[in-house]
Amino acid sequence: RLGAKVGDSILVAGDDKKELTLTVVGIMKPSDEGTSSKTNRGFSAGMSPGQNKDTIYVPYDTMSLLWGKANDVLVTLVRTQPGADVNKVADLVEKDLRARGSEISAITYSDVSDAIGTMTSTVSAFLAGIAGIALLVGGVGVMNTMFTSVLERTKEIGVMKAVGAKNSHILTIFLIESGLMGLVGGVVGTLLGLGLSAVASTFIGRFFGVHMAVVASPSLILITLAGSFSLGAFAGLWPAWRASRLPVVDALRYE
Repeated sequence: RLGAKVGDSILVAGDDKKELTLTVVGIMKPSDEGTSSKTNRGFSAGMSPGQNKDTIYVPYDTMSLLWGKANDVLVTLVRTQPGADVNKVADLVEKDLRARGSEISAITYSDVSDAIGTMTSTVSAFLAGIAGIALLVGGVGVMNTMFTSVLERTKEIGVMKAVGAKNSHILTIFLIESGLMGLVGGVVGTLLGLGLSAVASTFIGRFFGVHMAVVASPSLILITLAGSFSLGAFAGLWPAWRASRLPVVDALRYE
């Protein structure tokens, strides 16, 4: 992001107007491309570990020159030996440091994964509730719109019946119309959903260091659009049925 290359010098500002010129000795891969075994050494001056696109790693002594020797280390990463029980190691580290007077919590990647899963489930349930309410409101809106359409086209319905249109023809016309109305809403909603999901994914990745990809398979989009059409047709079923049952004489006399 800084546009610096290995060997370049950059000016880093610390507390109390302290400044220090540092030399770039290496450039890490972005977090979603994997990191080497040496990437977790030093102090991470960024939002969170692993968020390498926004992170500068400096030695602890260099950090002390800029921000002072404070006892406020935020994150310390511990690498276990292959085959070690991560949860047991976390418990031992936490007990040892707490015995020395440090108020710390040891968190494993499994804990982080579970927390993210819980958060995702909660958000999904919340969004599902909003989606249910939106579907109900949308269905009522389509129904009201179709009732208005039937009322405004009463004489037109009478003319169609007078020239030979059957009740099933009238019913089909209004069902297709209401279904298309729902389909348009589904297309707009899908586009907005994909756009907002991309924005949310970028926000979460930038501020929480978690890579979340937006996945929308063609089959899922087709199912969504088919469901939108079906919902619109279902919402317009009663108005369409009422339109198909209008007596020809009454429909032609309607003003």
